[in-house]
Amino acid sequence: MPPFAKPLLLLLAVLLGFFASDIYRWLTAPPQTIVLDDYCQVSKQGCKSGEVIVKLSGEHAQPLVPTTLNVEWPNANSETLILTLQGYEMDMGTVKFKIDKLNDNQYQTDIILPVCRMETMTWVGELTDGTTTINTLIRMAR
Repeated sequence: MPPFAKPLLLLLAVLLGFFASDIYRWLTAPPQTIVLDDYCQVSKQGCKSGEVIVKLSGEHAQPLVPTTLNVEWPNANSETLILTLQGYEMDMGTVKFKIDKLNDNQYQTDIILPVCRMETMTWVGELTDGTTTINTLIRMAR
């Protein structure tokens, strides 16, 4: 066996062990089918789901540019809301935002979405107060 083979095999074994659970989840995960019509599309006009209204400061978000997100949530069960988003067209990981309460029914935060190589991107996810969850969708364009 060549002298460089043993360290190379050891490195490969360590890397495989480190990523084993991710590889297993990727191989065994059922394919996700997301229907965008089931999501509340957040824009400047806002979207309404039940009594909850979610609005952006613009028509769409831009990568690496703060965009203000306003939420009107009557009778929310929390002082903060959590927004979790994932890329639809491209796996960009998961981003989470904590949305703080301004007053009785108003919540607000700035969201900054990561850059991707596509001109437009759709981010889908959930907005929750810990009890109730709303499917949300934000369009991002350069």
